Amino acid sequence: MLWSNPKNITGIDVGAEAVRLVQLQQHHHGYDATAAAEAAIPPAGDDEETNTLKERCVDSLRRCVSSLGFHISRKSWCIGGLGWPHVSMADFEMPEMPKALLEESLISEAEHTCPFAIKDAVLDYQITGTTGSGAARRFRGFYIAALNDAVEERYAIVKNSGLDCIIMDVDWLGLLNCYRGVFDSDQTQRAVVELGMNRTVVVVPQEKKMPFARNLTSSGSNIVTIIAREKDISGQQAKELLLSREYDSTLKSIISKSSLRLVRDVSQTLRYFMVENSISSIDEVLVTGDLSGSPEIIDALDNEFDADVRCWNPFETIKVKSKCTGAKLLEENGSAFAVAAGYAMRSAYDV
Repeated sequence: MLWSNPKNITGIDVGAEAVRLVQLQQHHHGYDATAAAEAAIPPAGDDEETNTLKERCVDSLRRCVSSLGFHISRKSWCIGGLGWPHVSMADFEMPEMPKALLEESLISEAEHTCPFAIKDAVLDYQITGTTGSGAARRFRGFYIAALNDAVEERYAIVKNSGLDCIIMDVDWLGLLNCYRGVFDSDQTQRAVVELGMNRTVVVVPQEKKMPFARNLTSSGSNIVTIIAREKDISGQQAKELLLSREYDSTLKSIISKSSLRLVRDVSQTLRYFMVENSISSIDEVLVTGDLSGSPEIIDALDNEFDADVRCWNPFETIKVKSKCTGAKLLEENGSAFAVAAGYAMRSAYDV
């Protein structure tokens, strides 16, 4: 790969509460952050029929782009992503066969495993290895199906903000890319957990094996519901309280109790992985996402595991350039930018 002319690549993560954008420059030794921005996605208010989520996401991304000024342009290579429930993933093992026949076989298999109609989706796959030899040789890998409507809408959000999205990624792959872009291969068994307002993603990188990835239904929205009920406030007020990270003793107690389901689901998911892979322990759990800055949630997870559980800010390792617009965001809340950073870590061959 030729790096004589480094290319800035921009990762765009459209979440439930905010749009986050990170621009990275790839070079021989890794990555430098050259720009970052975030903008909250405003609530619909009383005019949800015309003030659609798509329009609000476009407006938020435009504000991100505007805040970066000359640091980003239509010529930038931008990569967005999708997540559950618009995406389905499964691994496969099949006899070695020509590409066209393999694709037909995967589509046929996906028709039985995807939670949505495969005729309404686009399917991509990756072969991660082979087993056997000769006539017994088999392909191993995974495939991902994404709803066409969701893909088209996400492309439109980026385009309507004045940018051009050249690749559509998947959130857990973005998280995995970020991990691999920061950590060298070693013997430490880590798990990465992204705690968002509408998604919880658990990824366990594995050497020479397909990564373990799960989307969990429990998320920050469950905690918000309990906070709103306990404090007799609106859901929007409860969200703002949870994300403010400024908790009084009463709120700390509510958050600790209301996060029990989330903690249990993460714990059960990781224990399932350990049993399935005959692994005795996980050494470290790295927490990213909107809720990663909540000490009460980190403590609740830490009490559940023998492993070291910590908020992971990848920009403690990724160099943030001195003239990086948005450097303070990455310093103070870089853990929420992990997925966007992973999108921006796509290699030159990918784009």
